Amino acid sequence: MLFLVGTFPVLSLLVGQAVLRITEEAGCQTPTQGITETDIFSSNKEVLECETIGASVAVTLAFMAGIIMILAGLLQLGFVTLFLSDPLISGYTCAAAFTIL
Repeated sequence: MLFLVGTFPVLSLLVGQAVLRITEEAGCQTPTQGITETDIFSSNKEVLECETIGASVAVTLAFMAGIIMILAGLLQLGFVTLFLSDPLISGYTCAAAFTIL
């Protein structure tokens, strides 16, 4: 079985960690702290509020990343990738694979 690991799984992990940290700071329960399936599918105001906070954090991160990419494109900063060596890219991909496993 072949697993291809790129930047998407690593980005997903980083966004998930940011959402988890912000929701914990807001006082929301994490799944390991006792949220059950019935809480997720119920109209519990606290659970819905926590889901809203998590979604807004993810949307904000996506919006900020988009703005950074647009600015990098307008400033023509693509030449920076020429300075990234093959061992660096290989190490990043390998570390991403270990993080996901």
